[in-house]
Amino acid sequence: MHLLLQPSYTESFNMVTADGIAEGIPSVVSSAIDWLPDYFHADVDDVSSVARVGRHLLHDPHAAREGLQALKRYVYNGIASYREWLGA
Repeated sequence: MHLLLQPSYTESFNMVTADGIAEGIPSVVSSAIDWLPDYFHADVDDVSSVARVGRHLLHDPHAAREGLQALKRYVYNGIASYREWLGA
């Protein structure tokens, strides 16, 4: 698999996207999945936008690495927030 499509209106984290990113597979997403770089985002009401973003991700040699960095940052910030909330 080379590309995932997850043009969800409401899923803000999305485990399928995170699993794909962890395996080095970029994903075309909506703005609801705000932890990924902006250039992974497509207008989910416009099939041309989804296709354009998908083509870009398929040809970008840095997309998989940048997606993984974004996922790691998101998880790190989440853990830090929980630690702060728990007073740890």
